[in-house]
Amino acid sequence: MEPRLEPIRILHLVDPGSPGGGACTLRLLAEAVERIPSVTQCVLVVGNAEHAALASRCGLRPAGRVSPPAGATALARRAVVRALPMLEREHGRFDIVQAWTANAATLATLVAGDRHRLGILPIGPLDGIETEAFGTLLEQHPMPLLALGPTIRHEHAVAGIDPDLLFILPPGINHDVLPEDRALARAEIRRRWKVGS
Repeated sequence: MEPRLEPIRILHLVDPGSPGGGACTLRLLAEAVERIPSVTQCVLVVGNAEHAALASRCGLRPAGRVSPPAGATALARRAVVRALPMLEREHGRFDIVQAWTANAATLATLVAGDRHRLGILPIGPLDGIETEAFGTLLEQHPMPLLALGPTIRHEHAVAGIDPDLLFILPPGINHDVLPEDRALARAEIRRRWKVGS
């Protein structure tokens, strides 16, 4: 098989108004986009103007924004389907639709077509109809889900998500932000926090 010459193209669906979709998740995505320039990455904000502004403050450069009816991410299906051709004219056909919350993963399933899907689970499951709908949708259209820790993975499995779909995203360390002398930096933190000797 010939090696792939074109970069992988990823459409990131972010919904800052959904549980787990706020600033921490947006910053995590921004760091990934910054650190992996070899991949074509496009961010679509599912939310209002304030959500798009938050994404920008967190370091993202959204290619677009769609407003979900009644603020419900999954109801943005038509708007995303309409936005996809425009985004793909500019960036090329997306290989992966990567969703950054459970609600965005539901939306990804509704809009991805034959594209690969990947879901990020920054928080544990919520009680309610959205979580039930997500579980039912995954039974019919499985996709890999990356939990941001073992507890989050466990809670989703307990809530009924197939454990074979759940993986743990290991924490990344950005060595560029670490001090040169880490031992000295740790000692300074211990001194300021008044812990240890």
